[in-house]
Amino acid sequence: MPVQIIEIIDRSEQGITKPFICRGDDGNIYFVKGRGAGRRSLLCEWIAGNLGLRLGLPIAPFTVVEVPSALMSLASRDDLSELGSGPAFGSLRMQVVELSFTHVDKVPVGFAA
Repeated sequence: MPVQIIEIIDRSEQGITKPFICRGDDGNIYFVKGRGAGRRSLLCEWIAGNLGLRLGLPIAPFTVVEVPSALMSLASRDDLSELGSGPAFGSLRMQVVELSFTHVDKVPVGFAA
């Protein structure tokens, strides 16, 4: 059973799709991409995440989450149509440093390959 989203906290300013920051019924905080990201983008995210796991890359845990339609009617945001109700892609919020070009030389050779 997918994690149920129980609260829409905010929206991220980072990332092209600006995912929503949500709380799941498991108590965790997720970056959630829904309808506004587009079906193709969500599929690419799922495939890339699974490939990354198989390659042993250090990526945030991810899962399919469920955004209840009842939650959409309770929230008071103008941009909720970009989240939408139903299944969505959720990445567990982690304390990480975003990789920038200035830090590329610090990436271990095994991961860089």
